Amino acid sequence: MKIDKINDTDYQIYIYKYNEKLSIDDIKVLLNKLKNKLNLSGFYKVVFTNKNIGTFIEITRIEKSFYKNVLDLRIIEEDEEIYFKTDDYFVIKDMDHIKYFDKYYYVLVDNSFDKILEKVEFGEFVFGYDKLT
Repeated sequence: MKIDKINDTDYQIYIYKYNEKLSIDDIKVLLNKLKNKLNLSGFYKVVFTNKNIGTFIEITRIEKSFYKNVLDLRIIEEDEEIYFKTDDYFVIKDMDHIKYFDKYYYVLVDNSFDKILEKVEFGEFVFGYDKLT
């Protein structure tokens, strides 16, 4: 699992669960376990996407003032586009849907992404806030 802190209240999480789809209940259990570690309290919008290579979760706090030490989650499953970002073209040269933007190469994460799964240390996944427009 990789957790990226976007700001003081928002996070992106990538769960390395190859070919295992997580449900809304699984996400709820996971975030309740991470509640203290991430200092989560308040009302959060949680958007998650299951792909063959894992689950991508975006957590955004909506409201805190009415919630003291309580975690309330609105969890939504979406089929969001996920990209892999790298500065090394040769890592993704055999992939489809390659884009170049601001000194980086981006490739759409789809079922053919399995070809380069062992090379993920040469880049990072981009979704949610960081998604290409």
